[in-house]
Amino acid sequence: MSYQVIKTKHGNYGLLVGKNPDLHIEQITAKLMYEEFSFTSNVSKEEAFLTY
Repeated sequence: MSYQVIKTKHGNYGLLVGKNPDLHIEQITAKLMYEEFSFTSNVSKEEAFLTY
């Protein structure tokens, strides 16, 4: 899995990209280190995912 920050004129966006080839991962959670923000995404039925 990889994480990348995309900077736009509307603010920063986090991009998570990864693979789940055997569907072993049910969900992913991203938490910011320097701000009080997190999100969880269900990837249980996806062999590859792109979440922002």
